[in-house]
Amino acid sequence: MPYSEDMRTLAEIAIALAGFAGVVLAIRSRRAIRDQKVNQARLRELLVTSFIVVFFAFFPPLMTGVLGDSPWAWRGPMLIFALAHLAALLSFMLAVGKEGSSDFSLAEWLSLPGAAVVIFLQFATAFGNFPDYVPEIYLLALLWFLLIAAMNFGVLLIRDDGSETETPG
Repeated sequence: MPYSEDMRTLAEIAIALAGFAGVVLAIRSRRAIRDQKVNQARLRELLVTSFIVVFFAFFPPLMTGVLGDSPWAWRGPMLIFALAHLAALLSFMLAVGKEGSSDFSLAEWLSLPGAAVVIFLQFATAFGNFPDYVPEIYLLALLWFLLIAAMNFGVLLIRDDGSETETPG
C-alpha cells in the first residue's frame, strides 16, 4: 500500500501534538482557555483535527485489506474524510463566528482558501477524478489537517487575549 509508513508517521505526530498541547495547556493558566470561548473552540479543533489524522491515517490500509485493489479502497475513505473535513471546518467557523469574526487569527483567515482547495480535491478524487493521484491527495489532506492542528496549537500559545494579566489594585 503506498504511503502507509508516511500515514503512520503522521498519525504519531498528531498524537504527540495533541499530548504536548495538553501538557502545555495544563501548565499554562487554565483561566485563559476557560474564560474565552474562542480559545475553547481552538482547543477542541486542535484535538479533533489530531484525532481525525490518526483515524484517517489507518482507514485506507484497513479498507485495502477488506476490499483489495478496488478503487473504493481509497475513494471510500476519501469521501468520508472529505465529509469529516467539511464538518470540522464548519463546526469551527460556527463556534468562533458566534464570538465575532474579529476573533479569527490571521493564520485562520489565510488557511480558508487552502481548506477550500483541499476539500475540493478530496471530493473530486472521491467521485473518480484524478484517479492516478488519489493516495497523494489523501496524504495531502492528512498533512493539511496536521498543519491546522499545529496552527491552532500555535495560536493558543502565542495569542495574548489579555485574560492572564490582572490590573493592579
